[in-house]
Amino acid sequence: MTTAGGFLFDIGAPNLSDLLAEARARLADAAQRHSTQRGATQAVNKVALTWQAPHALGVGQLPWSAAEASWYLSAFTELDTAEDTGWYLTRFVDKRPENDPAYLAQAGELLFPYTYAARTRYWDGGWGHLYTLLRALREIPGALAGAHTAWDDFRDAVAQLGERLHVQTVLSLLALYPPPALAPYRKNPKLALANANSWRTDQFEQAMADIGANPHSRRAVVGPLNYPHLERQLEPQMGKPPYQLFQFLPGDATAPLSTIHEHRSLDLVGGAQLDFMHDLRWLGEACHALNRTPGDITIVAHNLHEYAAPPADETIEQWLCRVTDGYRSGQGIPRHLLAQPAYAANARRIWAQWQQLTP
Repeated sequence: MTTAGGFLFDIGAPNLSDLLAEARARLADAAQRHSTQRGATQAVNKVALTWQAPHALGVGQLPWSAAEASWYLSAFTELDTAEDTGWYLTRFVDKRPENDPAYLAQAGELLFPYTYAARTRYWDGGWGHLYTLLRALREIPGALAGAHTAWDDFRDAVAQLGERLHVQTVLSLLALYPPPALAPYRKNPKLALANANSWRTDQFEQAMADIGANPHSRRAVVGPLNYPHLERQLEPQMGKPPYQLFQFLPGDATAPLSTIHEHRSLDLVGGAQLDFMHDLRWLGEACHALNRTPGDITIVAHNLHEYAAPPADETIEQWLCRVTDGYRSGQGIPRHLLAQPAYAANARRIWAQWQQLTP
């Protein structure tokens, strides 16, 4: 039964551990079981979870230990004032060069289909990914030679390029840019870079500026986090951000600053703790810049779900890579992914398009 507000359940707590424990209990009572691309799950729709004036973690009861969470966040530290505590995310949230979509990964670095850092701080409509692909093609001479005529050559090219940017991104770009469309950019990669620079937007910075200039603004929104024209190139669909958008909520300039976050999908066991922690990071940065105190953090989960418990010996890096198809470059993982049914179906379909559209 839904609440009067339309949510199946709407719960809040100042302690993150208590909040997620209650959510798991409510989920167990109401969930339906489904089969998904990532395994069997129990799920419900339309849920709101609020971490009230977030200060307490209750780490001992959370899925990830402090050390595991700090790996995800890359580092955590207190903000300047003793009252406000936040975490400095580098790999996933902060505005750093390695989070720019135009960054070309080196061997041993983690690759993901998306990061929230790229989509919030460097949103560019996908042009940065195209520029990265073009740079990779220049570093791997002949990678696409014969790719439009021989399946093995096409698959090998995708696997090689997938060591420099995520293989899902490679497939999406090759679908969107078959040889005739790709040719002018290969000849002059700076065209793609110019477009990336023109489109690039730091959505988070703009939202902070907006709520700072007008605390009652209803336009301090960070979103979208998708690149639909790239992600829709793949069928079956592959990884796309569960995060859709978030908003700094309007109010008086002297009141605590709160945020609300929309998720099309929220994994209660592995993901929710990390999502709330980087939401707190965003809120902490905004409060520090605007001289505000932190208010509440609310996640509206369009679908809240719980997968089977991960293996006891699975590390947080292994879990994160498993649920996102992430991997470390230089280890041959793209070739293994291309052997999986969903990747293989997309690669075969895109190769067929290349055959048809090549002069």
